[in-house]
Parts: sequence; C-alpha cells; structure tokens
Amino acid sequence: MSNNLKLWNAVEKTNPAHTKNVTFGRSITAIDPYRQIQAATSQFGPAGTGWGWDVKQVEHLPTNEVCILISLWHGEGSGRVEQWGQASLYIDKAEKKKDTDCMKKATTDGITKCLSLLGFNADIFLGKYEDNKYVQQVTEEFNKPVRTVLDAYNYNLPCINGMREAFDKQDYTYFIQCWDEITGDSEADVNTGKNDKTLLWVAPTKYKEHGLPEPVFTTEQRTFLKENATKYRESK
Repeated sequence: MSNNLKLWNAVEKTNPAHTKNVTFGRSITAIDPYRQIQAATSQFGPAGTGWGWDVKQVEHLPTNEVCILISLWHGEGSGRVEQWGQASLYIDKAEKKKDTDCMKKATTDGITKCLSLLGFNADIFLGKYEDNKYVQQVTEEFNKPVRTVLDAYNYNLPCINGMREAFDKQDYTYFIQCWDEITGDSEADVNTGKNDKTLLWVAPTKYKEHGLPEPVFTTEQRTFLKENATKYRESK
C-alpha cells in the first residue's frame, strides 16, 4: 500500500448506518458530519490538539446564503486543506424564517468538504453508494461481530502455549517464530482495525477484564518481545 494513500484507504469506507438520503433536486447520500468528526478524532487525536480548523473568510452571497472559508489542519498544523462551506440564511423558500443556525451549518459544511479531500467517506463522493451491490457489501462488513481479546486468545492458543514453553526452555528463536504465526494485519477486524497481535497485547494485570483465564504473556515475555524480536528473527 502506498504511504500516500494510507490515510485515504483507512477512512474511505462509510458505514451505511451513518448515512441518510437527502433530496436536492435529486436524491443523494449524505454522511452524518459528527461521524466524520469522530473518524477524524480517531485518526488524528482530539479536535484542537491533533487536528482542527480556522475560519479564514466569511462572505454573504446575493442568493441569501452565507459562505465560510474553512482551513482545516492536522498533525502539527503543517498539513492544511481549505474549502468553502455554505448555508442558506433562511429555512423556508419564501425567505421569511431566518435560520439562526446558518453559521454553524456553513462551518460544518466546510469541515466536511475539507475532510472529504483527505479521503474521509470518499466512497460516497466517488459515487460508489449509487451501486446497490457496493452498499450491501459495506453493510455486511460493518455488521460483522467485533473480534474480542478472548476470540483472539482462543484462536491463537496453540501459538501462545508454544511461546510459553519455548520461553521456559530459553528457546527464543522458536518463541519468536510462534509469535510471528499469530494472525496479523490480514486478519484485522474491519470495525476496530485491531489485529490479533494488537488484541493480545494485554497487560498481565488486565486479563480478567477481557474474560481471560490467565494473562496472555508475562511482563518478562512482553519486554523480551519489545527488545529482542528483530534480533532472533535475523538469527533464523
């Protein structure tokens, strides 16, 4: 996977449960903007720390709309994208009822458009949601049961037992071989993005919280994995 597309590929798929149909002359699929904000927080950290936005400019159009230029930053602030968000000043076609939330709506629209340029919910903007088969496919993906630590433990127990025996015998090469056999990125859960190695990296004192009968690894074994895995892989 190209590093240039790493973020895009991580955030492009949209959970159909977070969408709604909106009619603007024709029916279109819209994403819940706060789900986008949640996804951005998951990738970058809390708004205002890992990412955020600045209002660069405000314009009032002769069509009775307000436009706000949003400059969205992420990381250390060096990565920026800009887009205009807009909203009507009124909530009715006769333009008699003012929309007191128009500024907020225009700001949210600008944020959403900026995030779309980074790949968030790109499948909607690429028109994939017009394909019923695609929508069915992503619905099935997002409805898959979330893999738990206990699931990972039970599935990989032969490897875990092999690691324990090898460590006791100081057969560290085999210890690392067993670790490498535990399922990795190819088995990542689509909802959590966590593979079995990540799920099993549970602190020895936390095993009961996950329904485990015993700690997966001791503190000594975890330290060894952190400090010596590469060394013993190279020695094979």
